[in-house]
Amino acid sequence: MGNQLTAQPVIGAVLAGGHGRRFGMVEKAFLTLAGRPLIEHVLERLAPQVDDLLINTNSDDVRFRAYGLRICADRRGSRPATGPLAGLSALFHLLQDLDQTCAPLLSVPVDTPLLPDDLVERLGCTLAAAAATVAYAASGGRDHPIVALWTQDARRSTLDLLAHEPDISLHRLMARLNGVRVTFAASPVDPFLNINCAEDLATAESLLR
Repeated sequence: MGNQLTAQPVIGAVLAGGHGRRFGMVEKAFLTLAGRPLIEHVLERLAPQVDDLLINTNSDDVRFRAYGLRICADRRGSRPATGPLAGLSALFHLLQDLDQTCAPLLSVPVDTPLLPDDLVERLGCTLAAAAATVAYAASGGRDHPIVALWTQDARRSTLDLLAHEPDISLHRLMARLNGVRVTFAASPVDPFLNINCAEDLATAESLLR
């Protein structure tokens, strides 16, 4: 599904490394939403928009294997990145190892089950129009830098930055990369609703009915 940005296929990656502290430290990916695991909603939203899918997780939960997708674990090092950037670093290295360095990569967190159907299209078109290397989503006055489309140049620059500044934040990273913001309407539904507590889960449940 190459878009206007490139003739290369688009790779989608779900970052599923977190446990839900407000859900008893269970795997967020397998919280039940509308009768199905949270991760299935995210994969279903992404599948029509990308050509390949990856999952980033350090979990040994066998349920991740059931989806038949490549699993990418975080890398270990003397000064490893932490949080979402650890997952992104691992994914960027994996693409190098797979000789897929030219393919744009879409990254999304596992706890955003309402992703828009035109996510790749809008990020890709804005990226191309701005001649930028990375585009990220925003909604309701908030930036969502983990929801981003990364070119090869952006991934290379990120790895270089992480080698010297492993504690850099995602927001600061986007500023350093001159990332372009793509704003999505947050009404009537915020497509980047983040499932952080039981109330968020209930909200998403009502929206999916």
